[in-house]
Amino acid sequence: MGRVTIYHSKSSPVSRAVVFLIKYMKIDVELKALDLGSKEHHQDWYVKINPEKTVPTLVDGDFVLTESRAILAYLINSSGSDSTLYPKDAKKRGLIDSRLYFDAGILNVRSAHLARDVMYGEASEFDPRRKSAALSALNQLNDYLKGNKWVAGNELSIADFSIVACISVYFYFAPMENYPEIKRWYDQFKSFNGFEEFLEGAKIVGEKIKNNLSKGF
Repeated sequence: MGRVTIYHSKSSPVSRAVVFLIKYMKIDVELKALDLGSKEHHQDWYVKINPEKTVPTLVDGDFVLTESRAILAYLINSSGSDSTLYPKDAKKRGLIDSRLYFDAGILNVRSAHLARDVMYGEASEFDPRRKSAALSALNQLNDYLKGNKWVAGNELSIADFSIVACISVYFYFAPMENYPEIKRWYDQFKSFNGFEEFLEGAKIVGEKIKNNLSKGF
């Protein structure tokens, strides 16, 4: 794989998932941070690369790829090896894909809906229905982890990197001791290369949510 450019932002959980994998795997890429606060991702030069105006974006020569989970898979597939992070075995890959779709369609969506108004100071407490939906997703993840070291079995995969980017924010404002399997799983990342840098963005978002809440989770 030739040298790749990744456009990202620390404030974006899905960006942090990609950068965390890159740091963990020590993949040689060029990382370019965008300032979402100043709408840098809306500038003409970036819109030409990614009309969705989202991060992260991968550029590999004349090939452009958006969507973090697709980028995670591409980074592993492009390595040319049969990595346990995203193996070629159909059943193992199928389970990883299932967890990625759970993250994209349930966990990440419900978490974003839960946090958005509080994070931007438009509310001082969580909407009860959104909170119930988010708690249901956390319970589902906790159940997935029962009897499994990682989210898709006993081997680390790209699904773990995707999901931990969302879950890491909860540890700053939610009682995660209520989810012992998630906490046990999460603690495994603490020795990983790039984890402290990965947490910088999570801390900013998580503490902002915590500070804007009028009462606890």
